Amino acid sequence: MNDNVYYNDYSVTLRKHMAKTFVWVFLGLLVTAVTAFATIYSGLFYYVYSSNLVYFGVMIAEIACVIYLSSRIYHMSYSGVVVSYFLYSILTGVTMSSVLLVYTGDVIIIAFALAAMMFLSLAVIGYRTKVNLDNFSGILVGGLFALVLASLVGMFFRMSGFQLLICYAGIALFMGITVWDTQKMKKHFYYYQGDEEMLAKLSIYSALELYLDFINIFLYIIRIIGNGKHRD
Repeated sequence: MNDNVYYNDYSVTLRKHMAKTFVWVFLGLLVTAVTAFATIYSGLFYYVYSSNLVYFGVMIAEIACVIYLSSRIYHMSYSGVVVSYFLYSILTGVTMSSVLLVYTGDVIIIAFALAAMMFLSLAVIGYRTKVNLDNFSGILVGGLFALVLASLVGMFFRMSGFQLLICYAGIALFMGITVWDTQKMKKHFYYYQGDEEMLAKLSIYSALELYLDFINIFLYIIRIIGNGKHRD
């Protein structure tokens, strides 16, 4: 792609593409929230969490959805991409239902509001910045692997200070990833400009990436402000 084209003034068409992407993010989060409440009030929660086989099966299905969508995005039909995206949102809602039981309502609302404000601010930065963040992709990916490793260590060694450090590191890391993913959305648009079907599919794929960024920021924030404020 021509970098000179990339740094030109943003077109109305690009803004429409990005607006559509954020609508998909909103719809994904809405489906996840509705599914989480339905999981609790239908009693499905007890079935899922009473069986390690079912619980890990749901988690594996989540990972499989992301991997499948990421690897097949260029070959899938538009309807297939939509179904995969909402399937992932539903599965995430099932696993996220535990948040409704662990944390009080005020903590959830505050954490969501903070995550939303932070996410939108970062998206604006990603939209406007002219710094090519691909130059920092290695650092972000390496940081993500380090965060996963630290989280696994934290599961075995219950150190409250270490857990708090992981949460702050996670927020910082996903702040950077959110800006990067927003900029990648613009690059996808300019690269496939004119290919309406591909742009429609990439809008959902970008929404998935941003959806994951928001969920992670939200979870790290709620662990920080919800520390010691769990439901009885």
